[in-house]
Amino acid sequence: MIAVKYTQGAGMQIGEAPVPLIGANEILVRVDATSICGTDIKIVRRGHRKLKEGQTIILGNEFVGRWAHVWGWRRILAAAIARCVIGD
Repeated sequence: MIAVKYTQGAGMQIGEAPVPLIGANEILVRVDATSICGTDIKIVRRGHRKLKEGQTIILGNEFVGRWAHVWGWRRILAAAIARCVIGD
């Protein structure tokens, strides 16, 4: 997958990142679009106090996507009224 990554001490770069593995009761979302927020910009400009030199995080927590895989569930009831299946 393509991701915007921040590495403490090296800055921001766009590049490949491994697709996360999911566990029981987790959902993998195929992201169609994402954005970065003000906190992401502050991290790029000032660094992140909890990251060690050379440690990398993926930026962007506001996204739109579709369910790619659901571990252990065939259907999920979301918000008590909407039924969701893979591809929604």
